[in-house]
Parts: sequence; C-alpha cells; structure tokens
Amino acid sequence: MDVSVIIPVYNGEKNIKRLFKCLQRQRKREVEFIFVNDGSTDKTDSILNELLNSYNDRRFIYKKLSENKGVSNARNIGIDIAQGRYLIFVDSDDIFTEDFVSVYYKRIYENKTDIEFFSFNAKKNQQKYVDYSKFDNGNVFNSEELLKMFFSQKLRTFLFSFISKASLWTPTSFETGITYQEDTLALINIILCNDIKARFNTNCYYLYNSENNSNVSNNLSIEQYWQAVKVDKKIAEIIKNRNKLSSIIPNLYSKELSELMGVIVCSLRKNNMFNYYKARQQYIETYKMSSNITFKQKIKRRIQYLLLINNNIKVLRLIYSKIM
Repeated sequence: MDVSVIIPVYNGEKNIKRLFKCLQRQRKREVEFIFVNDGSTDKTDSILNELLNSYNDRRFIYKKLSENKGVSNARNIGIDIAQGRYLIFVDSDDIFTEDFVSVYYKRIYENKTDIEFFSFNAKKNQQKYVDYSKFDNGNVFNSEELLKMFFSQKLRTFLFSFISKASLWTPTSFETGITYQEDTLALINIILCNDIKARFNTNCYYLYNSENNSNVSNNLSIEQYWQAVKVDKKIAEIIKNRNKLSSIIPNLYSKELSELMGVIVCSLRKNNMFNYYKARQQYIETYKMSSNITFKQKIKRRIQYLLLINNNIKVLRLIYSKIM
C-alpha cells in the first residue's frame, strides 16, 4: 500500500457526504482511506455505512469507537490501522482536488524525502491560506532548519499540509492529554527525534475550512493558551536531550513568549487578574532566556517586556484593544 489517509470524525453529519465523495474521486488507487468515528452522537455512523455500502470502494476502512476520546486518540488508532508507506491526515470539514493524494505521493516518492509540505487555500475565498512559494526552490531542509522556520512562524503545523513517511509515526504519536496544539507537539516531536529531510511545494490541492479555525487569537480561551505554553515546555524538554539542537532553545523561549502574551491579553479581556499575574511573571522570567530570530520579533518582545515589568495595564489594554 502506497498511502494511508487518516480521517478522524466527530459529529460530522453535515460534511461527511461531501468529504466521502472527495475521497472517492481520488485518482490514486493504491491508497486506503481510514475513517475513525470518534464516538459521534449524530447521524455520522449511519451516513458512513450507507455510503460504504453504496460505493463498495475497497479503499475505504471504517473504525467506529464506542465513546468520544478526542481527536488525538482517533489519530493514534488510525496510525495503528494504517498499512501505507506514507501517511496523510485530513480534517473532516475540508475538501480537496481529485489529484490531492496522487500529487502528494508523487512528490515524496520522487524526491525521496521524509516529509513534503504543501501550500493550501482557504475554502471560503480560494485564496492561499499558507504559502510556501518562497521555499519551493528545490532545497532540502533538515531538522534544525525546519525548527528555526517553526520558531519564526514560517513553518505551519497543519497536519493536512504535508505527507510523511509512515515509519515516523507510532500509535502514541499524539499525546491524548493535550487538547490544543496536539498536532504541533506531534509534528515537532517527529522533527526533533529524526534526521528529517523535507521539501516545500507551492501548488495548492487542499481547501481548508478556515471559518472553523479555533487558532484565531481572539477566539482562544485562557486554558488553550496555557495548553500552548505546556506544548512549548514539552518541546523544550525534548530539545534538551539532544545536544546538537540545544542552541535553538532560546528561539523556542521566544515562541513561548507569544503564547504567554496570549494568556495576558485574554486575561485582561476577561478581567482574570490571577492568570494575568501568573503569565506576567512567567513572561518576565522567560524573556531573559529568549532569543529572537528576526529584528521585528526583538523589538516587539522588548516593548512587551517593558510594559509588563512596569505592570502598565492601561497601556496594554490600549495596545491590544482590537483583540480584546
């Protein structure tokens, strides 16, 4: 089997028919589409069974879970079932072109890479949501280069935006105790634990439903921001065990400052001063250990640090009023 496509689904009755038809039209034949129904309580199960019986397409595999245990658990089960040499993860409310799987596979097979990253469009306006055209130059990127791109927010960790070797993944790749940025932790852990060779592609074959994006800063809860901080700390611990990468830890601390600033702004918006002061203290401590990749980052972090160390709440509220 060439490719396994893993699709976790929870209460997806509104989108499941459209998604199924997108998969059914895929030109790639040596592929398996693994639906993992994460304990849906709507009509997802009956719709999927009806579609499977109607099309009788042997490429489809269906696993129904008795209870909802979260997307990380569903993805882990999909990994355990998968027989393909390569893996692709798909979100149940997105759509894609008929050659989505075949092109992803062709690029990673011909380039003999571990991961191939792809640009993708927003479903709403068909415009590029993530654009990797600057990196689609034939260069092969190693683990350290990918991490630096991640810390400078040039590498995005959307799971559907890449195809990777199945051998990189295990049925415990996604940590079930993490409910936000679990995809980031899983991908970065893979990059850290392997000598990765990756390339980037500018063309788009995937349409992302950005309207359901919970990553928009003003939609996030305080708890989600703390989850992001937790993910950064876990990544730092992994890096510390790999001496050749330890020099990039200060760059990770700079990213953590961004998550802590999210806690601070969200806390001020909700007038939650306990979390404000908790995040403020961590920001001040982390700032002293951080290092910024760009000059713009350096200036931004310095201003934030000065405002926080002087506890200038009024100015913070004024600056961030648009997202508060």
